[in-house]
Amino acid sequence: MKLLEKFENFIVLVFLGMMFVILLFQIILRYFFNHPLIWSEELARYLFVWVAFIGASFGVRDSSHIKLTVIFNFFSKKLRTVISASTNIVCILFFLYLIPDSIRLAADQFSVASSAIGLPMGLVFLAVPVGFVLMTIRLLIDTIGLFRKTTQ
Repeated sequence: MKLLEKFENFIVLVFLGMMFVILLFQIILRYFFNHPLIWSEELARYLFVWVAFIGASFGVRDSSHIKLTVIFNFFSKKLRTVISASTNIVCILFFLYLIPDSIRLAADQFSVASSAIGLPMGLVFLAVPVGFVLMTIRLLIDTIGLFRKTTQ
């Protein structure tokens, strides 16, 4: 799992760095040289889509998504484990349901090119199934960890 974490960190770091550099050049060229880059905003938007879906996997990994902890903390530890595992399983089933359709959608979009840079839109839409797969893996790891804790 360290390999997965390194992959996610690398992709997010590279894409955020690319967004920063692209938008910095866009600002400099637009306001100082009055010659904006036509493609910069579009590419930054597509990179942001990837960062958002991989970032959602970070949220699953770190358990930082929104929860109703006020109510959750009133339950016993055993019941909290059952609720967490049940929630994880529902999310896993939801993502497994969405993955095939999101792959089909991404595949359909490879024949469409973006307007400014001509990038196949399938590459942008591919962020969705990749994000769902990463979140599913993270949820499986968390659920297995919850079951291991209860058996010990």
